[in-house]
Amino acid sequence: MAFIPGTEKEVELIIHQVASMIKIFREADRSGNKRLKQWAKSTVDHACRQLEIFISPEVSVKAAKLASDRGYSLKAMRWPFQDYAFIEGEKKKKQLHWEHVLPISCLRSRLMEVQDLENFELIKKVFLAYDIAWITKEENEALDRNKYRKQRPENPWEAYKNVGIDIVGKSWGTST
Repeated sequence: MAFIPGTEKEVELIIHQVASMIKIFREADRSGNKRLKQWAKSTVDHACRQLEIFISPEVSVKAAKLASDRGYSLKAMRWPFQDYAFIEGEKKKKQLHWEHVLPISCLRSRLMEVQDLENFELIKKVFLAYDIAWITKEENEALDRNKYRKQRPENPWEAYKNVGIDIVGKSWGTST
């Protein structure tokens, strides 16, 4: 994961808050408080999703080429960009996808498995598996076809390698 420089302290605060929410979730689960349990789960999901604010996205080689051909650099673009950019033809097909390298549900599951929520480094290690990548719609479909939509290997980048998605600067892919 590549945090945007200068955001490390903010991310540390988020990690501590997520650990607190997991504690609330576990206590609600133990006590049978379904409403509080749902609230804590939803809060953890939202916090995990919003991590993307602090991350500089990776870019697939194909997505980088597509953007470059149109005069864009995807490293500076955020999620809303996928809704209006690279629309092609009368059917208005989006060509890019803002991808959670480790899906939110996987990140949440991994965080929920952490037993020692006081161990900041252990929780941070789980967070470091989270990343964002710009990929093409076709590359996203390849991940889905290979059953990577909601599950990823321990190293989530292995899914990209396994389906042949090259990421700019990653060792298994084309370096540009």
